[in-house]
Amino acid sequence: MVVLMLLMAFSCAVATFIENDYGTLGAKSVVYGQTWFETIMVILTLGVTANIIWFKMYKIKKFFIFMIHISFIFILIGAGLTRYLGYEGIMTIPENTIQNRMLSNDEYIQATLYNKEGKEILKTDTKVLMTQLNQTNFNKEINEDISLSFERFVPNAAEKIITVENGKPMVNLIITNLMGAQSIDLQNGKIHNGQYANFSLNKEIKDNSKPKVYFIKQDNQLFIKSSLAISYKFMNNGQEGSIKPNEALPLRDDVIYMIAQTRFATPDFSANGSVEVISLKKDEVEKGKSLNAVITKLNYKGKIQEVALFGKGGGNEGYTKTVKVGEEMLKLSWGAKIIELPFSLLLNDFKLERYPGSNSPSTYSSDVKVYDTKNDETFEQTISMNNTLNYRGFKFFQSSYAMNETATILSVNKDPGSLPTYIGYFLLFTGLIISLFANNGRFQKLARKKYELKNISSALILSLLFIFNQNIQAKEALTENEMTLIKNIDIKHAEKLGSVLIQDYQGRIKPINSLAIEIMNKVLRKDSMFGLDANQLFISMMINPRAWQKIPIVKVSDDNLKKLLGIAKSAKHFAFDDVYTNFGSYKLEDDLEIANKKKPSQRNRYDKDLLKVDERLNIIYNQFSGAFLKLFPKINDKNNKWLDPTLAISVISEGVGALNKKEAKDIANMMDNYFIALKEANEGKSSWEKANKELDIIMAYQKKNASNIMPTSWEIDAELMFNKFNIFQKLTPLYLILGIVLLAFVFAKIFKPTLNLEKVTKAFLVLFTLGFIVHTFGLALRWYVSGHAPWSNGYESMIYIAWAIVLAGMIFSKQSILALATTALLSGVTLFVAHLSWLEPQITTLTPVLKSYWLTIHVSVITASYAFLGLSALLGFITLIFFIIANKNKNDIRQESIKVSIQEARRINEMSMMIGLVLLVIGNFLGGIWANESWGRYWGWDP
Repeated sequence: MVVLMLLMAFSCAVATFIENDYGTLGAKSVVYGQTWFETIMVILTLGVTANIIWFKMYKIKKFFIFMIHISFIFILIGAGLTRYLGYEGIMTIPENTIQNRMLSNDEYIQATLYNKEGKEILKTDTKVLMTQLNQTNFNKEINEDISLSFERFVPNAAEKIITVENGKPMVNLIITNLMGAQSIDLQNGKIHNGQYANFSLNKEIKDNSKPKVYFIKQDNQLFIKSSLAISYKFMNNGQEGSIKPNEALPLRDDVIYMIAQTRFATPDFSANGSVEVISLKKDEVEKGKSLNAVITKLNYKGKIQEVALFGKGGGNEGYTKTVKVGEEMLKLSWGAKIIELPFSLLLNDFKLERYPGSNSPSTYSSDVKVYDTKNDETFEQTISMNNTLNYRGFKFFQSSYAMNETATILSVNKDPGSLPTYIGYFLLFTGLIISLFANNGRFQKLARKKYELKNISSALILSLLFIFNQNIQAKEALTENEMTLIKNIDIKHAEKLGSVLIQDYQGRIKPINSLAIEIMNKVLRKDSMFGLDANQLFISMMINPRAWQKIPIVKVSDDNLKKLLGIAKSAKHFAFDDVYTNFGSYKLEDDLEIANKKKPSQRNRYDKDLLKVDERLNIIYNQFSGAFLKLFPKINDKNNKWLDPTLAISVISEGVGALNKKEAKDIANMMDNYFIALKEANEGKSSWEKANKELDIIMAYQKKNASNIMPTSWEIDAELMFNKFNIFQKLTPLYLILGIVLLAFVFAKIFKPTLNLEKVTKAFLVLFTLGFIVHTFGLALRWYVSGHAPWSNGYESMIYIAWAIVLAGMIFSKQSILALATTALLSGVTLFVAHLSWLEPQITTLTPVLKSYWLTIHVSVITASYAFLGLSALLGFITLIFFIIANKNKNDIRQESIKVSIQEARRINEMSMMIGLVLLVIGNFLGGIWANESWGRYWGWDP
């Protein structure tokens, strides 16, 4: 059993690396989809069953162990049902269209036989999995005369004319005329009748109504001649030339020929050729158009021929190949197959919301109507992220959409294994939790065990982290006047503006101060610049946009992205002006379109960096344009929508929009007056008091028209207080100092055993407790301000982990001073890492797939485990140091203290590790539930 467990662990580890390099299908074809891997799981489960009986786990005192063991039996049963009875697919539905067909995620070799009248005789398919690493070796009998078998797999495949011994002359023609481009494979002795010219290979053309182009084989070489003059141009250098009528010249693959109204090229030809399927090199593959090929052997009454089936595999439709077999026609394909559902869906409306001023999608949903004629049932439902349609055992998930936004793409899942799998999860979670509280369990035995000596010594080596902040230099030197205007922002007025309310794009009403901090952290990656705080920077960027567009303030690290932007490889930042060409087009547009089309799990590092940079640029653009300033409640609006001044201006200028003209003029006047006062104060032409008065008018307008939905003054003050005190950053030095000083005291104890640390320990515990209370208050305040649990991104996870580490230290403080010292230090380091520049502390809204209560539970449990495992790691390091400084040849009080310290540290270590392991296991399985409920598969994310 141990050997099989190690083999399974090793196989999963190998599969993870394979998945990283060759994708999910690659890992599935080599490991997860193999019978030997399933056999290991089945044997392990049989072993678990045998252990339940052998060790009599069904007895009351071992019941929690019984629950843990039997849970894996339920999980295996659920996995088997999902694997062999379940299936997945993709359904594309255009708007106002009824659809009941989907494309399978699995790939098949499909064969359809037609008689000479074109009537379908039979249809059959075989499930396969074809990847570069491994392929399904199939041999399918279609009928008594026809069979199809696997020959080989060709990645990045293309049909090419290859010169072979005893080959025949052949030419690949690309013809372009008014009707478009056409590719023709011209065989020996054949004629192609074109619209404006005729072509032949070693055959006389009798039609004299159009120009005649001949390809002739002479001396093992192909020549070209024509009844009329042919002009040509070289592709590489553009040089031109001509061929006289009836003059024969050697055929070339690097020129474009022109005759009459026809242009043609011969990229592929041979005097002794054969069409073969070959694998192209990486640089030969056109971006996004790579195809693979499955080469099959078709046996018809003993006569064998090779048939190449092209496609991409997975959930993609393959290309159909038609082969004549006797008097019948056989259509073959490799790829996804069409599955018909027992009911239909009508797409009434597809809704897509984008981020303000951006092409990036924010959220999307589908309003569908279900038609089930068999059960005479009809109903409507909206499908969106984390809001699935469940009907007759099928689940429909919002997956993607057509780029022209006229069709939705739904992921469809049929999973009969969910119920036993979830029962298994419940039994596993319950058994693991009970194991920590059962009197006869290992954890409680360790908790009851005490050692006589309480004084524990320790030593710790810390690595120092140095952060070098690079000064941002202006791309173009700003004038002295521009720099003066940028910096001349009154701090009191900026503070007043920071308390004014706005509505963000998701409907949350918050102070401008919160928005200003978010923008600066997102774009500048710092809280201040040029001596200005976030509120002052917000105003400065708003009233001096042209100057700010010259300053390289957007951080970039990817070299390919730097190349696309046209900036130096050594540059760390770029300016807003850098993203536009001389013609005003957006440099990132094409690559962004490709990145947005990809599923999140398929995006590479470049795609992710590109999307982040685009997000920052959109934020800057919105800041410059005033699109963030949704200051004005729309009067009597049922959705309580707030408007920005640009909308009011468009209503006045164009006469159409969501506002009546009076309301639009009022908003425009208020904003004009405020901006004029702001600009005059910035330029020193008037006092800031005038700007304050204009701001008061806007605030009065808000209160008059939206007092019913505005936060209370206490709620506004709470958010401003959260922003001002920056609790988590200020806790970092407190925890670090407490941890280092306490460790120093304890370290001194080993050299002076008479040293009394009781009062010191109590004092430090009080300070630690106060820090924990403030930390808890900060988390609660952030939860209240953000409206969701504070562990939805990297930064929030880190501050939550630091809180859990502190909690772990307090839990074990009575057991060991060492636990208190190490957790204080570890929580300080964790908060320090959380505030490094690559983490974003701003409060953000969640992407659609993250708006799930399963996320909240999953992340909170799994990140809490890191605290206990981190404590366990530190205790392990310190225990090793105890062994180093111990002297087994001596037997004095100091050595006895070290010995007891090792025993005590080991006990706390094991207890902490057990809690961490229980939380880690439960957190991982909860992640599987989240994934299954959000997009229909248990582990559908980046490896």
